[in-house]
Amino acid sequence: MTIPADSSIRVRHCPKCPLCEGEGSPRYRDLKDRLFGVEGTWNLSQCLNPSCEAIWLDPMPVEEDIPKAYSNYYTHQNLTPADSLARRIYRRAKHGYVAIRYGYYKGAVTLLDRMLGIAIFFHPGRSASIDFEAFYLDANKGGRLLEVGCGSGVMLKTLIDRGWHAEGLDFDLSAVTNARKKGLTVHLGSLESQEFCADTFDAIVMSHLIEHLPNPHTLVKECYRLLKPGGHLVMITPNAESFGHRLYGANWRGLEPPRHLIVFNQRALTQLAKASGFNQINAFTTIRGADEIFVASRSTSVLGTYRMGGKRKRWLHVWAATMQLWEWFFLQFKSSVGEELVLIAKK
Repeated sequence: MTIPADSSIRVRHCPKCPLCEGEGSPRYRDLKDRLFGVEGTWNLSQCLNPSCEAIWLDPMPVEEDIPKAYSNYYTHQNLTPADSLARRIYRRAKHGYVAIRYGYYKGAVTLLDRMLGIAIFFHPGRSASIDFEAFYLDANKGGRLLEVGCGSGVMLKTLIDRGWHAEGLDFDLSAVTNARKKGLTVHLGSLESQEFCADTFDAIVMSHLIEHLPNPHTLVKECYRLLKPGGHLVMITPNAESFGHRLYGANWRGLEPPRHLIVFNQRALTQLAKASGFNQINAFTTIRGADEIFVASRSTSVLGTYRMGGKRKRWLHVWAATMQLWEWFFLQFKSSVGEELVLIAKK
């Protein structure tokens, strides 16, 4: 049943968990989009099934109206930070780090690069960020990779530079246009509509995409079909059981209504992969981006809004880095508290 919302986005009731069809209970009520200004108020429910406990929008936007929530989305931007000596040094450190950890740039990194890369291992926040950029994948020069939800193609370009034969996919026309202007091969639409042949890809990756889908089962089953035997699916998404969510509740950046339709935890994401045919699954959480999430959540809590890309005062940088380090400390004792949830599944 489709019902009108308080905005131009039509919604439908979604009383059952979209993942396991379990009963739900109200978690948050009357939330607003305090990031990109989409009109309306939004409710979130949580699954009562202890093997799931996912959080979802109820009511949920009808599928045809979901693109309206992205009219001012950040993937429409095409920002390139100015180069500097510090950035060039950091770039060399990243090359050294991924060469050591994942086997990239064989024969193309210097001893200095490797020494700089070793230093990255001692910085939990930086290493988590670089692992994210590599999608936790070992080098596979010439391997065929698909990034689903590639946005404007920033990470796709990095993967290509590291030897992958990579292409992207996104449903957002503005994001696809930005990516194609960079010379990237990017498809428009859903994965199912592309009609790729079975056993096509060595890896399929998606960063902060699965939480935007009303029916993630369809996508993950299609990923299983498209992967070659031994191929890897990597999904990265906000973690509903993170330290930040526990701390900030309804103001936590990871909720992001109405774009985040389902917010996962380790159990829910693992069950989704199993139901789609995967058996070799590793799900874990990380502190990647925790500093930004804490700043956004704090701003929303104190000011009622958050503007991405705004300048921060020095004390806020220090506070955010300290909070991220605290989360890393807690993660050593409780593996589920990281802000970001990663699932790696092998076909």
